[in-house]
Amino acid sequence: MWVPGMFSFADGATTNHYKYHFVTVFQSLAQAALTKGIKITDEMFAIVVVDFSDAQRLGFIDAFVDFMFQVQKGQRSQEELHSVAQTLLKGCEYHYDKSVTRVAHIGEVVPLETEAHFKGLCRKMRVTEDEKEFEKVVDILYREWPLISPWLDWWLAPEHGGMIFPTCRKMSSEVAYRLPSTTNAEEAMHSTVYKIAGKGNDIIDGFDGLIEVEKYHHNLHDVASGK
Repeated sequence: MWVPGMFSFADGATTNHYKYHFVTVFQSLAQAALTKGIKITDEMFAIVVVDFSDAQRLGFIDAFVDFMFQVQKGQRSQEELHSVAQTLLKGCEYHYDKSVTRVAHIGEVVPLETEAHFKGLCRKMRVTEDEKEFEKVVDILYREWPLISPWLDWWLAPEHGGMIFPTCRKMSSEVAYRLPSTTNAEEAMHSTVYKIAGKGNDIIDGFDGLIEVEKYHHNLHDVASGK
């Protein structure tokens, strides 16, 4: 099944901005699925790796709840759909690792001689599927580096840890392994957009730039299709 990608021109990055973006994406997915006679399932919408922006996360959840509640005509409550939506989000490993590196470079928080050990333990949190080992690592981090407590508290909050740590993950392992581990491809795409359209444009110039971006991707599609 082929579904076109979607670019949103939005004057902001609030929860509502993301919500309207994702609702349109979901509508496109559902339309393509129905055209192919494919049943619409929850897992069909596990399509995004997020950068831990609360606005992005909440926008996705709100969009899924509103869209599915309407499509299924209230067969499931909004509370049920809210819980399901949280199982469809995966966090970007690169953004987590970058956050670890940033904290590790604060000498007052993580002394230089302990930096490698600190990074190793943080990585273990991200890869281990053993709950006891995970809890042990968390205890060591709190004990050995007490000044990281606010930072670690944030990552261990269910809404954040549930998207990145295997032992806390709400997404099924099967779906998680199917998705990319990072947003690197998306970041590369953003870079291409900026090179073609530029940044800080007025609205008309911005739209003209996006038309050029569309032409670029259309040409790529034509080449790939042998046209």
